Amino acid sequence: MSGLLGHSGRTGNMGQIGTGEILVSDVVQNSGTECVVDNVFTNEFRDYKIVVTQVCGTASTQWLLKFIHEDGTSSGTNYRHVQGGCEGHNTGQNNDQVIKNWNTGEANITVPGGSVNNDLASGGACYTFTVHGPRSTETHKSMTIQSGMMRTGGDVSHAASGYFLDTKTASVQFRGFKLYPSTGNVQRARVATYGYRNTKH
Repeated sequence: MSGLLGHSGRTGNMGQIGTGEILVSDVVQNSGTECVVDNVFTNEFRDYKIVVTQVCGTASTQWLLKFIHEDGTSSGTNYRHVQGGCEGHNTGQNNDQVIKNWNTGEANITVPGGSVNNDLASGGACYTFTVHGPRSTETHKSMTIQSGMMRTGGDVSHAASGYFLDTKTASVQFRGFKLYPSTGNVQRARVATYGYRNTKH
């Protein structure tokens, strides 16, 4: 059965009941110091998929991400993160790239070897995040990453995958997240958040 599927007062997307993903938030931002996606994690869904397209910044810095806790805070040096990838150059060179952090105040989600300062013509950086159990009170929260980008000028492409863990007390629930450059501003970001239902309906 296909049709318009509503949930908890939200506007549902077109999909088959009991399967697939439900769109819960679609944020478009063209300026600012950070992109905040708040109040998107609820007890209705166990896991979430986040699709970030064409995220660009105004400075050659890192892209960072923090979870927003249930009380609205996002502090603490809880993040353990690793991401590995490969660079393809127009001369045919290929170089392995890695980013790794331990007990930091945010997760560094920069595509390894990439530059934040990408113009829109190059497509910016694109991400797919899977957030595992942000509302769980029994386990630490984690996220897996698939990412890619094209450097300004179009002569180098990057692709990577990664994982990060927030080791804050497992009973703390998360309600959203922030995406931001370490310096400079967000030039563009589109962030769509989808939920996976807890039970089949």
